[in-house]
Amino acid sequence: MINEIFLGVGAWGLVKAMVLVGEGVFLVFSLVVVRQVQLMVGTIEGGLSWSVKLASWLLLAGAVALFVFSVVVL
Repeated sequence: MINEIFLGVGAWGLVKAMVLVGEGVFLVFSLVVVRQVQLMVGTIEGGLSWSVKLASWLLLAGAVALFVFSVVVL
């Protein structure tokens, strides 16, 4: 068939896999950001440390939500 590319997996299946892999990489990146912010706040004291921590945790929550949503929808 014209839609089957490799071992019976169609083009749409490859697109789904690439999207999930990309979002998995983004999830790992957001975990690294949270860890780096924790190390930075421990080293440098400042008035904006709580807002930077909040932003990193929101990034992680968004990445988790996006990954879960994509797994469910795709």
